[in-house]
Amino acid sequence: MKEIINLFIQESFGHIKELEKAIESKDWKEIELVAHSMKGASAQIAAKPLSQAAFDLEQAAKLKQEDALKPALNVIKQRFNIFENEALKIIEQ
Repeated sequence: MKEIINLFIQESFGHIKELEKAIESKDWKEIELVAHSMKGASAQIAAKPLSQAAFDLEQAAKLKQEDALKPALNVIKQRFNIFENEALKIIEQ
C-alpha cells in the first residue's frame, strides 16, 4: 500500500505541473486529458474529493471555460495537499 500511495503522489505532482503548463498555454485538449487521467487515478485510490476536483477541471476544459481553469487547478492543489498530508501520516505509522 505504501508503494501505491507514493507512486500516486509522484504521478500527481507530475500531473499538476502538466496542468499548470497546459493552462498557461491554453492547451484545451491537454488539460482535458491530464485532468481525466488524474480523475481516474484519484478515484482508484478513493481520493474522492481530488477526483471530483479533477472532473470539474476536465469539464471546464471541455467547455473551454477559461475563467474556471485556474480556480479549478487551485482546488486540485488544495485537495491534493490534504490527501498527501493524510496519506503520509497513515503510511508513516
